[in-house]
Amino acid sequence: MDESIVNKADIDEKLQREMRNLSNLKASLMKSNQMTENMLTILSNFDGRLRKLEDTIVPVYNETGNLQRRQENVEKTLQSLDNAINFYHIAREVDNDIREGPSAGLEHYLECMEKLQGAMDYFKINNPASPEMSTATTLFEAGKDSLEREFKDILQQYSKPVPAIALLNKLSETEEEKSEDESLKLETLSQDVIEDLSTISKWLTTKGNSYDFMNAYAQIRSGVVTRSLEVLKDHGKTGSGGSGTFNMPLSPAVGNKPRTPQKPIPARRESRKNRFAEFGSRKGSIATIKQQFHGFKMEAGMAMGHKRTVSGQPTDVAKDEIPEIEVEVYVVTASALLKLLQSEASLMTEIIPEKHQRKIFDVLVQPGLKVLTNDGENISSLAKWATGRHDFSAILSVCHVLKHLRTIKPDFDITLEGCSAPTRQLLTSLVTTLNSTGSKALQDFIDTIKNDPDKSYNLPKDGTVHELTSNTVNFLEQLAEYSDTVGAMLMTQGADPSARQDNKHSKKLAEYMTKVLSALGLNMSNKSEVYTDQSLGAIFMLNNYNYILKSMKKSGLLSVVHLWNPDVEKYYDDQIVEQKRRYSQSWSRVLHYVMEGFKPISQQKTESPASVHMKDFLRGVELKDKDRQIIKDKFTGFNKEMEDIYRLQKAYAVPEPNLRKSMKQDNKDYILDKYKMFRNKYMHMNFTKNPDKYIKYTVEDVSSFIDRFFESAE
Repeated sequence: MDESIVNKADIDEKLQREMRNLSNLKASLMKSNQMTENMLTILSNFDGRLRKLEDTIVPVYNETGNLQRRQENVEKTLQSLDNAINFYHIAREVDNDIREGPSAGLEHYLECMEKLQGAMDYFKINNPASPEMSTATTLFEAGKDSLEREFKDILQQYSKPVPAIALLNKLSETEEEKSEDESLKLETLSQDVIEDLSTISKWLTTKGNSYDFMNAYAQIRSGVVTRSLEVLKDHGKTGSGGSGTFNMPLSPAVGNKPRTPQKPIPARRESRKNRFAEFGSRKGSIATIKQQFHGFKMEAGMAMGHKRTVSGQPTDVAKDEIPEIEVEVYVVTASALLKLLQSEASLMTEIIPEKHQRKIFDVLVQPGLKVLTNDGENISSLAKWATGRHDFSAILSVCHVLKHLRTIKPDFDITLEGCSAPTRQLLTSLVTTLNSTGSKALQDFIDTIKNDPDKSYNLPKDGTVHELTSNTVNFLEQLAEYSDTVGAMLMTQGADPSARQDNKHSKKLAEYMTKVLSALGLNMSNKSEVYTDQSLGAIFMLNNYNYILKSMKKSGLLSVVHLWNPDVEKYYDDQIVEQKRRYSQSWSRVLHYVMEGFKPISQQKTESPASVHMKDFLRGVELKDKDRQIIKDKFTGFNKEMEDIYRLQKAYAVPEPNLRKSMKQDNKDYILDKYKMFRNKYMHMNFTKNPDKYIKYTVEDVSSFIDRFFESAE
């Protein structure tokens, strides 16, 4: 009971507390509502005031904006009027500067030209018929002309030929030196000059719409190239590394003595003047042709040594003389032209706008290329002229030129990329011309050897190697140094250029050499028939065959010819054996007397007792008068034939020491034993009262005779 009363009291107390809280909440709510009403009243009043302010301010703002725009329009109008007025005065303001030209200051001059162009643009739109437009246009054109003249004057003033020494130094650079400086440009213009030219070029093409100056650029720079080539050629011809420095080996010819092929002598680096020779030696050159050459002229040899003219036709040349072909000058000039054109291509990128470069470069390169092709055609013409007179040394000149052109042509093709087809074909046409000339000359060379009309011309009396043989072999050795070049040259003679085969050029050269050797062999065979002494003819053929084989082995020609004819060595070995056999027939007359066709001893009925010495037995043999006479005739005939063969063959020549030694030994093997048996058999017989008259020579005497054979070669 008491507990329920306590709980009720707590509940009543809590109820009272909540009632008070509720009253307070209601009072706060009423106060909040009152404050809200007051705020709404204030906001309503503020909104009304803002609307009144806006109605007052907006018109003022709009009016102010209108006034500002009007002010800006007035200012722009005034500025435009000022600019327009200035355009009317620009021509007068810049007139003096334009007429003085850009030499006083290029930057200021171009600023004046910009002002004139602005005036022209204004009048063109606003008043194209105004006199000011005409004045500005006239002055502007005069300014462009001055800029073009300035461009030409600067270019002309600073465009000098490249010194020969500088070109030769460039050509003589080692790979290490090239890697240090990859620039292709020869420093012919300073950087300041290049910048001025580039500035003028850029302005004339972009602002002046003028392109005539680029043609002038091509003409001036092409002149630099051609003059540089002339300076280089003059440098080579005046002895500072030109024709006097190099020696060229002899070509095959009739009328000169056999000589060992001469090798080019490298120039020493003693001074900068020797750079011309140094470059030539680096390229493995055969040198300018200034030695005495002898051609296949039947009546006389022909000397070289006269200068050529620009047209390629010799002047002031004796009837049987060949003009000088300056091969080394030409090949150095060709390489120099490549360097010059590469330099010009590099220089052009800094001056001429890119889209015009190839067109202008095409014009620029043509004079230099024409110099190169004209000189090459001159060499071709001189080669035809020389080979027409049977001086085939000119073939080596053509080969040397072709080899060099084939080497540098890929670089030329890269340099000329983008030029017109006729320009790019100039070098190709020259190569074709030289190929045609060389291949025709090579065929003429075979025909000349094959169709020699005079078999006895300059026939050696001692049977030594004929000059034609030695010079032909020397010539083939020199041709082998140009294996690819000569092979490619010969491939133009009806060969299928698309045929694929390994070493096709070497095989073509091997085929050609086989034909030459065949023609030479036939020629020598015909000549050998002229000898009245058949043994001398055999010696002649033996010497020639042996010389050909030994020379081919020594020089490496044999391996070349093997590509076409694997049996060539066996052929010459067989021919050498055959000529030895023919020569051995010369002993038949001698052997005739010592061979036992007559045997007087066998006819004796008496047999020698075993106790009797052979010599005593032979002395006791009785011979008939007829038998005695036969023995006497045999000794007399042997002595006479031996003396005759000694007299003849000591004048024979076998120049090759090993062959000469073997020939003597063969002779001894052929006769000594037979003579010894014959002599020993009859020397103790009583066939004469005067044996010294018939038995004149001992075996040692005959051996001594043979040792003195072929003395002409010793």
